[in-house]
Amino acid sequence: MRLQTRIKEPDFTLCDQFLFSEKCGCLDLAEKPSTFESQEYGSLIESTTTTSQFLIRFLQLDLVKPVTFEICTTKPIIQLIFLMERFDNQMKHQIREIKEGTSVCPISLNASTAECLAVSMTEKHFCSFLETINWDKKEAFSVMQASRTTNGLAEQCLSTSPEILNAIRAICTCDRKGSFKRLYMEAKVTELLLLQLEQYQKSATLGVKFSKTDIEKMYEARSLIIKNLTTPCSLIDLAKRVGTNEFKLKKQFKALFGTTVFGYLNEIKMNKAKQILQEGNLNVTEVAEQLGYKTSSHFVTAFKRYFGYSPGSVLKVFSAMLLYIVEVIGNFTAEDIVLITLS
Repeated sequence: MRLQTRIKEPDFTLCDQFLFSEKCGCLDLAEKPSTFESQEYGSLIESTTTTSQFLIRFLQLDLVKPVTFEICTTKPIIQLIFLMERFDNQMKHQIREIKEGTSVCPISLNASTAECLAVSMTEKHFCSFLETINWDKKEAFSVMQASRTTNGLAEQCLSTSPEILNAIRAICTCDRKGSFKRLYMEAKVTELLLLQLEQYQKSATLGVKFSKTDIEKMYEARSLIIKNLTTPCSLIDLAKRVGTNEFKLKKQFKALFGTTVFGYLNEIKMNKAKQILQEGNLNVTEVAEQLGYKTSSHFVTAFKRYFGYSPGSVLKVFSAMLLYIVEVIGNFTAEDIVLITLS
């Protein structure tokens, strides 16, 4: 199948590729950068990674004027879209079906800079995932269609959970090479898709309807949670601060973000803790204090329950890597180090 993506005005082709051919070997991995620059519209940088199963595209937009994308495909495809901050100042995602032929997608930003991850696959490949979770194709497409409109990319998407955000970061920062990178990227895309489908199913089960004001209140609540990690608000206080009641807060927050208020707070704290530990600048007790835990034992218990291993093991891995680097460097002569620096 052939997939073309271009900016309609001014006319600029970002992607024009033949994809997912049965002749392609399972070890195929192709990477291609593309840059668009215009004084009138701004700039766009796209990094494309193609495997036998997925087309993975990471876009960095710095626009001064709205643009319209035109997508042309010779066969129906499924796209997973992940919008980072600056698309309506919210992080969102959606799964959409792009039918055979040409379709348009306007991009209008409230702020000039934004990032987007887009993953394309065949409809057949997508439906095989639906079968693994016993979700009827017709029902799934109905739920996904109901969750969005066609009046813009960032309209009525689901909100990005910390789990989804972590998988996105892993894809965008992957520095593996060759077959290792292909396997890693495909595994992470599969993880993203399953997380998306899970959130769609949960939203369909809850059946919660949102007004624009409701959505704004839930995003304000999420922002307050992130800003107050060490001294979190109670549910009652959080509800009052965003102008709703405790019942609505619990129900709407879970429907929008796919987790409870406490669950979201815990996800953010645990991933923040892991990031700090991997940097190797603080010990376990200091990390516990920084994140507002009363004792380090409470932190260790929470960390192990969430990740399945202790925070100390993260530090041990970092220390082992550091010792290995020091040992390797120690084997170099002064002349070797000078040559490496010059190269």
